[in-house]
Amino acid sequence: MKSSVPQKQGLAEFLRPLKPPFLFVGIGNEFKGDDASGPSLIARLEAQHTHHYTLNCGVIPENYVQPIAAFHAASIILVDAVDMGEQPGTVGLFHSEDIEATGVSTHGMPLSLFADVVKTETGAAVYLLGIQPKAVTLGEPLSPEVEKAVSGLAAVIHNFHHA
Repeated sequence: MKSSVPQKQGLAEFLRPLKPPFLFVGIGNEFKGDDASGPSLIARLEAQHTHHYTLNCGVIPENYVQPIAAFHAASIILVDAVDMGEQPGTVGLFHSEDIEATGVSTHGMPLSLFADVVKTETGAAVYLLGIQPKAVTLGEPLSPEVEKAVSGLAAVIHNFHHA
């Protein structure tokens, strides 16, 4: 995967040009360590009563295409643990076209195909907010590195207001 966002650009700067309303979609297994980063971020946003739309799709996101479409969001941001070959907790921001079709997926449908289906069904712009996992071990909690990344992302997203 190649990031379409320069390293020094933060999440708020990435979100600023996107068209609201935003829908953040958490993807991952809540019982497999850092694979829970997507659902964990969604849970934090919901606990903060964020003004952005949120949806936790778990490990079978393809079952949520119609609920995603029902939000009528202009920008859909998929949040998932993604092996980018970086340090644990590193965050990558990608346009849907930059999500590689190959590679290992812990989900039933490759993320690239899911992004394409969501884009086709909704007409929305689709992005990926990937979080580098440390470990995806069954029964383990988030690693400290990913926990820190999720907390930071939740704060930025909650405080982001489109100009």
